[in-house]
Amino acid sequence: MNAHATAVRRRPGMFGQVPDDVVTLRGGDAGVRLAATVMFLPLRLLRSRLGRRLFAVAALALVLTTVVGALYDNPDGRPRALGKVAAVERASTQVAGAATTDRQATANRPSREVGRRPEDAAANWFARRHGVDRDSVQALQQEQVSANERRVLVMADAGDGRLPTGYVTVHRDGSGWAVG
Repeated sequence: MNAHATAVRRRPGMFGQVPDDVVTLRGGDAGVRLAATVMFLPLRLLRSRLGRRLFAVAALALVLTTVVGALYDNPDGRPRALGKVAAVERASTQVAGAATTDRQATANRPSREVGRRPEDAAANWFARRHGVDRDSVQALQQEQVSANERRVLVMADAGDGRLPTGYVTVHRDGSGWAVG
């Protein structure tokens, strides 16, 4: 019988110990014996009450870590009920409000958006470009490039956790700020 088989088979039962004088040691058997002892150490620990408790705590920690990791890997989606409520509110304001007709007229203008402020012109253009409602677009910051030119950082809430952002360059015309 070779050394690997004796290291595992020399123990009667799974966890039993055999005195050293029963097994004859050769030159390479010490390493195999140490490997088998280390391999069976977790199983020997499960015999004690403390070992079982440590194993239960380790298993619980592994499960909880896996659950938290899975939660962080999957982003929260927008609840569908809130999306339907927002759609109903938008529909009711479009029918009732005159401000909505102004927004629709702004959205239907040609690519040259003119506004009083550079943020408005950039946000209107960005909303039309990404096909979102103007209310879901906001200007975050602006940078003055020259006396008649500004770069505006704009962000839109496109739904489903998507937040497209981008810089829009606007120029001052005689009538106000315009894109392009």
